[in-house]
Amino acid sequence: MDNEAYLYGLRTSFNMFRSETSLRYPRNRDLNADFDPESYLIQNTDDMVSSFIRNTIPLRLIKTDTLEFVTPYEVQQEAMDGIRAAIAAQLRYALEKVAATSDFEPEAQDIIDVLEGLVTGAVKETVRYSILSHRWDAGELDMKDMHVISKITLADIQHVKNSSSGLVPKESLLTALAKAALNAPLEDSDVPKQPIIDALKCLVEDPKFGALNNGPSTRFNGFHKLVHFCYVSLNEHGHKYAWIDTCCIDKTSSAELDESIRSMFKWYLQSSMCIIHLGRSACGSGAGKKDEPDDWTSDPWFTRGWTLQELLAPKAVKFYDANWERLTDDLNDKALPVISGIGSDSDSILQIVSRITSIPIPDLVGFTPGKDNIRNRLRWASNRKTTRVEDQAYCLLGIFDVDMSIAYGEGDNAFHRLQVAIIGESSDRSVFLWGGRHSRKSTMLAKEPACFAWPYPVLMHDFDESQRDSSIDPTFMLTNHGLKIAVSLYNEHFTRRWLLDSHESYRPRNVPPQLDMLASQDYRLAVLGYSKPGGREKRGAPAVAVVMLLLRVESVNNVYYTRHPLVPQLGYFMEPPGAPEVIFIR
Repeated sequence: MDNEAYLYGLRTSFNMFRSETSLRYPRNRDLNADFDPESYLIQNTDDMVSSFIRNTIPLRLIKTDTLEFVTPYEVQQEAMDGIRAAIAAQLRYALEKVAATSDFEPEAQDIIDVLEGLVTGAVKETVRYSILSHRWDAGELDMKDMHVISKITLADIQHVKNSSSGLVPKESLLTALAKAALNAPLEDSDVPKQPIIDALKCLVEDPKFGALNNGPSTRFNGFHKLVHFCYVSLNEHGHKYAWIDTCCIDKTSSAELDESIRSMFKWYLQSSMCIIHLGRSACGSGAGKKDEPDDWTSDPWFTRGWTLQELLAPKAVKFYDANWERLTDDLNDKALPVISGIGSDSDSILQIVSRITSIPIPDLVGFTPGKDNIRNRLRWASNRKTTRVEDQAYCLLGIFDVDMSIAYGEGDNAFHRLQVAIIGESSDRSVFLWGGRHSRKSTMLAKEPACFAWPYPVLMHDFDESQRDSSIDPTFMLTNHGLKIAVSLYNEHFTRRWLLDSHESYRPRNVPPQLDMLASQDYRLAVLGYSKPGGREKRGAPAVAVVMLLLRVESVNNVYYTRHPLVPQLGYFMEPPGAPEVIFIR
């Protein structure tokens, strides 16, 4: 829809709406005049579209038919007619929404919010892109390779096929195509490039090319993955654009890498479809037979750190096996209900993925980033691995909706900074429920996500409902003297007795016996919070203290504590702790 047709459509919809409703438009107090939604939409459409595209889609996308890069600006130019048509088609519905949900004279901001939602929806409907989630393998492509691929034409593909007729090429397929493109006569840059994706798919599936192009130096695996990803995106999902992390990020630019890592969750969230490629499994719906679930549930994709957010963020996902066959016939493997035919009759692919990842189905289907249920989210990441140790933290930024600078080379300090960022915006003490090695900078913070792997008691209260004086200040903060936090302490005598007495009522069996030799030091049991085991949430049900072991240290002018690596646990004690007090834990 060109601009004139767009303006005509808007004015027609507004005029019809005015004639059929008694809704009055509000005054614009800043301009001392009536707010005119028609003028507002006409004047601001392009700016609203540009702002949304710039701030929500990746820095560059791949055109799925020609494998050319496009920028957000170019995407807007290509999609603007479709966006205008979508706005015009939905405008009447948006105006009726204002009339139905507003008073007789709505506020200007109410109308602006509806119009901005209308534009946002039109952009999402028109600019649809697929995004790939995969495990990196040898021979992945990079941006330099993509610049070469973007120059390949149908004539170059035909030239390579003809020159290798009856012979296995002595060079990699990508190199042969690059040479053909380099030696081809220059084409008019104003003439749109012809689609090449179908021809490339036939080429990479030709056995005589794959036979020699299976080494990492040939980059055939990465080329094969790129071609099939774009082919599936275009032909099975109808998406004109696609994004893949291996070759759509300029990793030579630290600024772009930083922005990409911090925007990754948002890009997956805004995608129209996340295509999940299980590169080590061959069990798709077109593979000739249905393999058992174990054939794909053990795929390395489920063990990688970055794939956690790539599973949670998108609204729609589709699983493909190593041969690019769909695991199910469903349009969206996150949709409910899912009937997949994989596993037992009662198992959907969503249920199987939930069991593999320990992520509840409601979180898989409608995950919301933030600080809710911190301990559980850290546990989801506890058994996942990353190539760079810093990525153990960076891959969780979007999940917790926190922002921090990217600094490769800082090592496990990245995970320390992540925890600091989380507790800076949350009073959830479950972040301290971990076991294992502590951070180099604080004994209260974990060294790595693996520390959160063990089962844990759920902290339901900061106080014991049966003890009026047990209320604990929920706030805590990191200071230059350590973590400032309010806890209830057991006295030295009780703690020593707990350490030395092997009776089950005082010390659970999982307390290591080597703690006996530590009883001579000034250890104190501290109440971190209270839990009701077994889900006993009825008011008046006895709460059980969740305790951790602290070492009291006296310096010249002050007292502070350090935490022992013993895992916090339920303390079934008859004796109550002392009154809450604020302490510092280093």
